[in-house]
Amino acid sequence: MRQVRPYVASLEEGVLRVLYEGPATPSECAAGLLHHAYATEIAPDEIEALLADLTARGCITCAVHGISQRYTLTATGSERLASLVEVA
Repeated sequence: MRQVRPYVASLEEGVLRVLYEGPATPSECAAGLLHHAYATEIAPDEIEALLADLTARGCITCAVHGISQRYTLTATGSERLASLVEVA
């Protein structure tokens, strides 16, 4: 049986999809994006900038666990993901 991966239209949608599955660090977000077939390579600075933007917009929250930051989707982020998926 062949596994079908969901199509991800943007980096923002991809990150929100990863965080919908559960809290993640920036590197886990990048790995998740590769899993969702967004790209073959992701620049860490792009991820960091997007995570900062999503945090500022209230779509995600950040908690520090030990030395790593883990991001979590908020209700606003869930709504944003739903609107991005509806458009696609």
